[in-house]
Amino acid sequence: MGGINCGQSNNRSPHNGRARFSMHYAFVMKDVFTLNKIYSEVNIFLEDLVVNELHNSQKALENRNSVIKALKTLNQELNTTKTDIKKAELTLEPYFAQRELKEGFIRPFRENNTINESHEFWVKNGELLDENYVFNTVAKVLKEKGDLGYLQLLEKKIENLYENVQSLSYEFASDVAEEEIRKGMFQLAIRDAKNNVTALMTNLTAKLSALFSLVSSYCLLEYTSHTSLTGANLTFKDLGIDSEKDMKKEA
Repeated sequence: MGGINCGQSNNRSPHNGRARFSMHYAFVMKDVFTLNKIYSEVNIFLEDLVVNELHNSQKALENRNSVIKALKTLNQELNTTKTDIKKAELTLEPYFAQRELKEGFIRPFRENNTINESHEFWVKNGELLDENYVFNTVAKVLKEKGDLGYLQLLEKKIENLYENVQSLSYEFASDVAEEEIRKGMFQLAIRDAKNNVTALMTNLTAKLSALFSLVSSYCLLEYTSHTSLTGANLTFKDLGIDSEKDMKKEA
């Protein structure tokens, strides 16, 4: 019959379920990069506000409106990201509902005995940040719950961004902010912590940084734990930077 765990019979393999999941996950990754793009726009508009505030308050107010609009778009994109994560979860749930099929997804992560060594290599190679918490969290959830557990973790991280975005929107939309911009005092209010812009922006930046560390850790661990659709088996050293590989070959 050629089920998901029945080898190559009927032109099917254990990876067909992963192939469908990978397609949906590509949409999730597109969403994650879009989040970063929109957040970068928020920062650009804010810097424009600071530049214009002293010389052209009307232009600065337009920049402020652009910040508010971008934050609204960011909030909408968070909803899109969460929806796409849910779709990816739905592709895996039928397999994870059956013990043997679930085990087929999780076992490769559990049997990857080079995870600690690979982390050191990727950090040294500049592919991951020199921190342990995010990587260890991803490795742990993959060993215990597989890709579905990772998606659930990713979903929580996305949900954790909502409050920051909403709070920032309130800061910029307030009457106080408008009045300070008109007087050319908003950047001083930010600098003197008379509002929460700095705290909220740095917190959101940190959360987005952790989000990218999360998806990077998953990518590297997934590639080195599962055989690819072409049958390729990668070790963690195969995912080194090309220039590093070339230098080693020349040596």
